[in-house]
Amino acid sequence: VGRTWTSTYRAGSLPVTTRAEVLRSEVVEIGGARYAARVIRTVGDTGGTHPGRRTDTIWWSPALALPLRWEIAMDIGGPVTLRTRAALVLESVLPST
Repeated sequence: VGRTWTSTYRAGSLPVTTRAEVLRSEVVEIGGARYAARVIRTVGDTGGTHPGRRTDTIWWSPALALPLRWEIAMDIGGPVTLRTRAALVLESVLPST
């Protein structure tokens, strides 16, 4: 908790800078079982012809090496705009048959 990191890269011609931080530890219940998770927030800023921001909040399970929850908020501008809000929740850790 409290660890941070940054990255810079290009997505095609668009420059992207991200900042990530482990916010806290939480326990998440999936299918009646409880799993320790680290809540990680990553904020990415895009420049160029499509400026904007994407914020991802992930409840990461080190034991399962899987995201248990993942929330995305993205607002991108430019000639075409894109606004996305998504919430993904793992329903089961068991393989489906």
